[in-house]
Amino acid sequence: MEQTSRNNSVRQANGRTSERYLLPLVAACSGAFPGPEVPFPLTRQDLQMLTAEQLEALEAFYDTKFGEPTNSLGYRRAMFAAYIGNSDNWGMLKWSALSAAKAAQIDVAREPHRV
Repeated sequence: MEQTSRNNSVRQANGRTSERYLLPLVAACSGAFPGPEVPFPLTRQDLQMLTAEQLEALEAFYDTKFGEPTNSLGYRRAMFAAYIGNSDNWGMLKWSALSAAKAAQIDVAREPHRV
């Protein structure tokens, strides 16, 4: 319960556009902060540069999926941004992923896993 309360407060802080740095959430099951082996992005710019491998490490730490492996990297970044409460980046990253899918002529309604 304490972890949930803390994470909710952190998500609110991460959602404020005036904040330059992102605050890490704690793991829901253990209450642990991400260690050096977990590449939590420190800034919004770092979030936009997360690699697939880094997202996989974050998924393992938080025991949460940020999209599917077949989703685009942009979409997976958007899902992570939403998870940590960074709604500005979530919207921008999701729009970017959808634009890239449209440019690649992917029918998002029929193949949402390819976004």
